[in-house]
Amino acid sequence: LLVFGPAAHANVALSCAYKDSIFNGEVDFGSGHHSLGNPEHDASIGWSFTSLNGSIVVTARLRGRLYLDKVGAGCARLRVNFQDGNFNNIQATTDVPFCGPGNDANNNQNWRNIDVTSFGSTDLRRVQITLGEGQTLGSIVDLHTGGSLAPSTNLHIGDRVNNGSTDFGGNSHSFGGPSSDGFVDLTPRNDGVVFGRVNGVLYWDDFFSPGTARMITEFRRRNNTIIKSTTDHIDGHGGDANDIANKVGVLQLGNSTSLSNIRLRVGKVLNGQFVDVATRNYSFGCP
Repeated sequence: LLVFGPAAHANVALSCAYKDSIFNGEVDFGSGHHSLGNPEHDASIGWSFTSLNGSIVVTARLRGRLYLDKVGAGCARLRVNFQDGNFNNIQATTDVPFCGPGNDANNNQNWRNIDVTSFGSTDLRRVQITLGEGQTLGSIVDLHTGGSLAPSTNLHIGDRVNNGSTDFGGNSHSFGGPSSDGFVDLTPRNDGVVFGRVNGVLYWDDFFSPGTARMITEFRRRNNTIIKSTTDHIDGHGGDANDIANKVGVLQLGNSTSLSNIRLRVGKVLNGQFVDVATRNYSFGCP
């Protein structure tokens, strides 16, 4: 177990796409040029998870463009609520209304840029987004409500790598591949450190020939620079992959305030070279 540097604030950040279009096509939310009745690109919801005073504090930032997309003048409104896991609002509602001449959603009088950020909260789990339309500001009614859940920051991923003569999975192997999962974990802890773990079994899977299976585990930052790299290998004699001589247990741990993703590379060693490599990447992701 390796901890890098003194205690500090963990900061996991993700940007998730979001786009919504009212069923009658008069109010849309996304980004970029508007064509064929819809924004060409998504809006985004950025999520930040930061340790503070022994808790994980969540912040969300909604960015995009609200369009009035109708024939003739009218008014549009975007309503934003930041909510807990039970859909309760945890701060004041943010409303962004405007009126425009209509007829062309790309006319700068018919759209408004949106940039709304929540307060930091340990309870924040969802952004609720409601689109409304009316002929005047006072007559705007809500027409459609959508939302985005916070990404999971407690990842426990089961996976198997079936890569010819070199495999990674759980402690069982049959029909040429792992028959159970190995596991990869990523979790921001309350002490400001992101915890990473890789746990499973590396196999040499060649019934007729001996050889060396290798797995390289990389604990990496958001920009994919490596914090820590470890290597596991097994010099197998061939035959049944379940034989103790053809498999080795893997348990790799990496902890850092900047840990964001884990990369596994599984392959074989041939003439001193790492070849026939299968690569898997695991990271915090959007729902």
